[in-house]
Amino acid sequence: MGSAQATEFLAAWITRNIGPSGYDNERCARGLSIRCFEEAGAAGILGADLTEAAHGELEGYLLDQLNDAADAAHACPVSARGR
Repeated sequence: MGSAQATEFLAAWITRNIGPSGYDNERCARGLSIRCFEEAGAAGILGADLTEAAHGELEGYLLDQLNDAADAAHACPVSARGR
């Protein structure tokens, strides 16, 4: 599989597996990256393609996704509507 498939896999994987877990939760990001690599391998996606889809570093990319989820969970609904 190529990098386009890895990008699609990673986006879907993040949707299924990433949620708010606290900010800068490196331990969680490390565990998720291991699981993501395992599941990608089982789906026939090369680790190099997955790393490329994550902009060069899967654990850091997943940490950014966790932080985004934490931010979204704590966003003020009033400010989200532009008030």
